[in-house]
Amino acid sequence: MPQSTIAERLLGGDRRTLGAADAVSAEVLRHNERFAELFEAMLHEEPVVRMRASDAVEKLTRARPDLLVPFRKRLIDEVGIIDQHEVRWHVAQMLSRVRLDPKERSRAIALLERYLEDESAIVIASAMSSLGDFAMEDWQLRRRVTPTIEKLMKGGSPAVEARGKKILARFAAVEKARGLQRPSR
Repeated sequence: MPQSTIAERLLGGDRRTLGAADAVSAEVLRHNERFAELFEAMLHEEPVVRMRASDAVEKLTRARPDLLVPFRKRLIDEVGIIDQHEVRWHVAQMLSRVRLDPKERSRAIALLERYLEDESAIVIASAMSSLGDFAMEDWQLRRRVTPTIEKLMKGGSPAVEARGKKILARFAAVEKARGLQRPSR
């Protein structure tokens, strides 16, 4: 019997369930040669496949972010522009994990800043976290995103407010450790 494709395994049901995403993630962790196939599933025509593939890639790259390196341009330029909340929040989580060159980093930050305008609080919170990660080593970015995070916290969901507090606390800690003052606006 022929082996089923990853996309076939992720089909079925609706977007309220993860289906076989966890099993696929575990399988690809053991068989890295199938990562390209899993990545391609994030671009599948079926929203449920895209969502589950994005979940699987995100979980897998927590342990193996290096698997994303050959796909980083496509993650930003192809997967990153998909207008689907479940894909966006996973892309946001992945972007700060993968090593990017300066041009890719700039495009990733611009993408994350666009995600801050999403309707989904999960997308916004995930984008804030990744922007916070990028900003930890970049005081100019910290200075630029701090007022945006503060504004989002005031009008956002409890999840956005909680995430914002954590990010701003991290910013304050790094600035204190480096002997920096909080940037004035």
